[in-house]
Formats: sequence, structure tokens, C-alpha cells
Amino acid sequence: MLPKFGICSTADEASGTITATFPDREDFVTGDLPVVFPAGILRKTLPKPGDEVFVLMFDRSNGVCFGVTSEFVNTDGDAEMTGTLTIDGNLKILGAPPETGGIKAVGEIKGSNI
Repeated sequence: MLPKFGICSTADEASGTITATFPDREDFVTGDLPVVFPAGILRKTLPKPGDEVFVLMFDRSNGVCFGVTSEFVNTDGDAEMTGTLTIDGNLKILGAPPETGGIKAVGEIKGSNI
């Protein structure tokens, strides 16, 4: 499986699917991808052509779309999470942390390679 950010190229309301292209893959076009809506997403409409989308590809043409990136990816850097976060594997943070702050953990932190 390969998580990818892409661009919605077509949307079919009747079937609830989109196709997406990947600029970093020479604008490769996927097959029809069903759109699923993660819990907590209020808008339940399909992405529109030109929207940036987040997809999980199972192979070169099959996968699922989780919707428009801006609806569930915080680009402002002001997100807060409460509760439990379990990471089974590696966590990669992209971009430079702010000059004041960065990642702040409150409470007990468990795991290897910390």
C-alpha cells in the first residue's frame, strides 16, 4: 500500500468515485477510486476536479480516496491532540518546526527508539 497526495481529475457522484493524477508520477491517472469519509469529517461531498486529495493506493490503479486534503490535514501548525496516540513504526515529521515550540508531549511517552 502506498499513501499519496494527488489531484482529483474526475468525480462521479452516481458511483461515489474519483480518479486522481500524481504530478510526481508523470501525471499517472488512477482507476476509479471509491471515496470514504473518515470519522469527524463534516462535509460528505466528493472532491472536485483540481482539488488536492489524499489516497491510499493498493496497486498501480486500485485504492481509496479519503477526501480533500485541506479538510483533514492541518497546514496552519496549530493542531492539538488529546487522548492516546499509538504509533507502530516510524513517525516522520516534514517541514521545519517553529522557532518556539515544536512538538510538545504531555504525559507518559512509551515506545522504543524515543
